[in-house]
Amino acid sequence: MRYPFIPLLVVIASMTGYGSQTGQSTSLDHKPPVGDECLRFESVMMGELIDQAGTKLGLRTVGRSETTLGFTIFKASNGVRLTAKSGEFGSPSGAKRYFDLTLSTSLKILKRGKKKDKSGKTVGFRAEVLDPRGKVLSVVWTSGAWFHEISSGSLRDNLELEKRIED
Repeated sequence: MRYPFIPLLVVIASMTGYGSQTGQSTSLDHKPPVGDECLRFESVMMGELIDQAGTKLGLRTVGRSETTLGFTIFKASNGVRLTAKSGEFGSPSGAKRYFDLTLSTSLKILKRGKKKDKSGKTVGFRAEVLDPRGKVLSVVWTSGAWFHEISSGSLRDNLELEKRIED
């Protein structure tokens, strides 16, 4: 089984250090504390990758001749590194096909269902999966023509970042 994100080309769009030199908070640390802790996410690196498996299946992201996903690597305040990936396909069915490809390469699907917006309206599909090596947990979902994935070794952190991305 192969992991679907085999980058042929990675273009680094931005790279920052782990600490904020200006002391300003990132846009993803605005939530009130959960218990005694306020989990913060700091962007470390951003770029694009081309997914060879998706491209071979004829899946194309908008404006591209291949499956191209943007990515951001985050470092959480608890030390966990997370990778968020997303790409806009030409239609909801294109995003769903890519979602299905991602699930087909997973070792295990832990949870699967519909993706709902804040009002409870179904906007796509959602799953929590374990990667083929059994070490990385991912939350994947579609929202209309968009595909999203958040991966790390911590499902708790993935779920928290998912909530903040949706806000």
